[in-house]
Order: sequence, then C-alpha cells, then structure tokens
Amino acid sequence: MQLFKDFFKNRTIKFYIAMGAAVLSIITGIVYGAAVAVLDEGISVAPTVMCIVAALIFAVCALFRLSRIGMAAVGIIDLFALFIFLVTGYEYPIEQAMVVSNAWQIKGMISIIVCAAMMLVCIILANVFAWLRLDKEPEAATDVAMKGGTV
Repeated sequence: MQLFKDFFKNRTIKFYIAMGAAVLSIITGIVYGAAVAVLDEGISVAPTVMCIVAALIFAVCALFRLSRIGMAAVGIIDLFALFIFLVTGYEYPIEQAMVVSNAWQIKGMISIIVCAAMMLVCIILANVFAWLRLDKEPEAATDVAMKGGTV
C-alpha cells in the first residue's frame, strides 16, 4: 500500500490528465483493432500494438518519475501509429468509393474517421504534456528552514 501511496505522492493534476491521455491511447488501440477486424481488407494491425505499447512505456517511465519522457514516447509512437494507419489504410476507402455513390455507405468509414481522430487527440495531448512539469517540485531546504522547520 505504501508503494501505491508513494507513486501518487507529489503529482500534479497535469500528471493525472497525462495518465488519462495514456489510457486514451490504450482505448484508441482497442477501438482501432475492433474497427480493422470488421473490414474485409488487409489493413495493418500494427497501430493497435503501437498505441498499447506507448501507454505501457508511459507507465514504466512514470514509475521512475520520468513522466515527461513517457509522454514524449506516447506522442512519437502514436504519431508513427497514425502514419502506418494512413499509409496502409488509405486504399480501402478509395477502392470502396468506386463501388458506392456515397462515402458514408463505405463499410467502416465512420470507424476509420473516429480512429484517426482519436489518434490525433492522443498525439496532441502527449505533445502538450511532454513539455509540462508533471511532478511537484521538491520543497527546498531553505523553504523548510524559513517556515520554522529543521534542515
């Protein structure tokens, strides 16, 4: 129990929002995997794995108080996941558009757009939180002495 308390000790609200962004990365990977499983085409499942691994890297980095590096890793890995998604998945809607008259009639079109939007949100959040201080600064010894404490 003490380990759990120590993990969340000296964390700011920004850390918890960043943790939410990492959880969103996991959710994005799961949603992407479910969306791709329904499609007939051979779209790569690598972004699913990449999004989940990115969140796990953040968790490991957070254990060692390197949350900013973890968020940077989430941003970079999710960016590559989006890139792979766009490179491997752009042919499917184009091929299907030749058959149907309306783009919304393409099987899985909404899920494709939702997955791309979720990945983009993860990338933006990770990029923002990679530059912010996610842990509280330790109280300096001079501040403790000024408050009447012992050094």
